[in-house]
Amino acid sequence: MAGAHDDRAMTDPGPSSARSSSRPPRPRSPRTSATSPGGSGRSPWEGQDPNLKRAYTGTPGEVGSTYAWNGNRKAGAGTMVVTRVDPAEIGIDLAFTAPFKSTSTVTFRFVDEDAATRVVWSMQSPENVMAKIMRVFINMDKLIGADFDKGLTQLKAEVESPST
Repeated sequence: MAGAHDDRAMTDPGPSSARSSSRPPRPRSPRTSATSPGGSGRSPWEGQDPNLKRAYTGTPGEVGSTYAWNGNRKAGAGTMVVTRVDPAEIGIDLAFTAPFKSTSTVTFRFVDEDAATRVVWSMQSPENVMAKIMRVFINMDKLIGADFDKGLTQLKAEVESPST
């Protein structure tokens, strides 16, 4: 089942360069930000549980790095594992364990456009019988599209904010 997706153009300065004290810091690349699963500042679901437990393993931004969370019913529980990192695309395996079990493949695609980068966030889930039945009754774009939009807006804000 295809999940909702949206995109936003973000400033992408390319490789970092030396900073002068008279110039503001350059924005971060969306490619770098998107490779950190569970980025608490950009997750549209962050804040659903103030007591959310998080665990990170591996080297952030590299294949194999993981983010696991366990929270209340709204936040749920699950894991994200970075499976692919290349200049045009980031792949993440997403597995929810609560409040229901499901797996999906999440992809962040990057398309250079002039002085910006368009980020396309998509989610693909297996087409089993239950997914086919749900698709008849539930429009996934309407169900989670606003969450994707919120996450992309937060990613844009993270990328375009001054580095600390």
